[in-house]
Amino acid sequence: MYRMYEDMEPFHFQIVCMMHQCVGAIDGLRKGAFSPPSRDIVYDFDGLQGLVREGIKKINSLSINEFLSLTKGGVKFEGKSFSENFSAADFLLTFALPNFYFHAATAYDILRINGVPIGKLDFLGKMRFKQ
Repeated sequence: MYRMYEDMEPFHFQIVCMMHQCVGAIDGLRKGAFSPPSRDIVYDFDGLQGLVREGIKKINSLSINEFLSLTKGGVKFEGKSFSENFSAADFLLTFALPNFYFHAATAYDILRINGVPIGKLDFLGKMRFKQ
């Protein structure tokens, strides 16, 4: 299991968390409740790629009107050691989005440490940039 440090979650869990912070966050807004993903979820590399593809599909299928209606509510975060009530906007901007980027950057760093030849433009989405 690839990880950056022994007390950190492994690579596969970084991807699970990353997707949980986008698709799961939308589901959390729908339900009004959000909690961390199970640590028992384990995917191989093909499974992780499928998880990301499925997540992109789900996010792309969300209409702007539904998204805007979801931002008017609230969500309660329930963790092991604490809970917090958020407005939808605060949840997305101060919790879900920063967590998404934390796990994305951690997954990126694990790949780089293990010799995968990716760079900053890959992280940023190089398809947006003309080379």
